[in-house]
Amino acid sequence: INAEYGGNPDYELSVADLREWEEEHGTVPGNAVVIMETGWGDKYYDSEGYYGTARDVTAEDFDYDQWMKEIHFPGFSAELANELYDNYDIAGIGIDTASVDPAVQQTFPVHFKLATKNIYNLENLCCLDKVPSSGATMMAIPPKIKGF
Repeated sequence: INAEYGGNPDYELSVADLREWEEEHGTVPGNAVVIMETGWGDKYYDSEGYYGTARDVTAEDFDYDQWMKEIHFPGFSAELANELYDNYDIAGIGIDTASVDPAVQQTFPVHFKLATKNIYNLENLCCLDKVPSSGATMMAIPPKIKGF
């Protein structure tokens, strides 16, 4: 779903956005991964643009709590997470921002709701503008982490 968020860094993808996408592409199929393309991935190498704050996360005096109050990026709304949970048989969701929850949602309702049904999250995705709006095949392979 390409989010027409109008430059609002706190945009939350809504049920209405999903319905609009379905009008054009049909109902989300079972075992699908619902991907939100915001264009945010283009900002990945610009920390201030990506997180919406100039605070240096590598600074010795970094204040995580203050940083969390300053960050801004779009994500899925809690309302949409509930809709996907209750009425769709999806495998996962993904986004080209740092989190599937918009930065303004400090309690991570999307993460927690979907995790109870083992619906996975893919974050920091890139090149979503090269993926078709529907019908793509996805392979999500976790990296091998030494010691695990």
